[in-house]
Amino acid sequence: MAQEGQHEAINNSFKLTNTLLNGINYITWAKATGRALSGREMREYITRDNKVPEVANPLSLTEAEKKAMKNWRTQNDKIITWLTNSMESSISELFLLLDTAFELWQAVKDMYGQENNYSRIYQLKLEIQQEKQGTRKHVEYLGVLQKKKDELRLCRPATTDMAIIKEAEEEDDIFEYLARLNPSYEAIRAQVMNTIPLPSYSQIKNMIQQEESRRETMGGP
Repeated sequence: MAQEGQHEAINNSFKLTNTLLNGINYITWAKATGRALSGREMREYITRDNKVPEVANPLSLTEAEKKAMKNWRTQNDKIITWLTNSMESSISELFLLLDTAFELWQAVKDMYGQENNYSRIYQLKLEIQQEKQGTRKHVEYLGVLQKKKDELRLCRPATTDMAIIKEAEEEDDIFEYLARLNPSYEAIRAQVMNTIPLPSYSQIKNMIQQEESRRETMGGP
């Protein structure tokens, strides 16, 4: 039992956070892992401020250069291990062949870190609206609700820019409209959520109207 506990502790030591990247929680994952690296004074490896040490002659390294290279590689590989262990296994497998922590961080950002993560905002707003206490204690229910609201605030930082505020208001109108459509329009709903930038409210309503007309003409549901 002691050996099992020790083995588990070792595995956990290679995790940066318990918030595993699952494909839709990039913002909170990046916040948690970035903060964890900063706390270990290693954030520079993912921002490229700490690059591979320069050497005078790659074919003939001095002892000092060998030591510097070894130290850098050790820290770089440690961070890669922490990052991949902080992802769900199906996601971490996509990034195992990358050689530097910076390359890994950028690849994850390019794949999951859409500046306007409409799908995640839409999902969070639905979950917040539908969240019920049920049989949970009040503190548990409050914690889950607050976590979702905090993530939503990360997706939509506070602003006094009226253009951004109006854009967010139209997004809310779109999300509310899409959430109440019949399930038969799920394909169009998914298409809209994956479109960047998001189509306007008028365009989306026109898409649904055209689809309904097409179905009526074809005699489909």
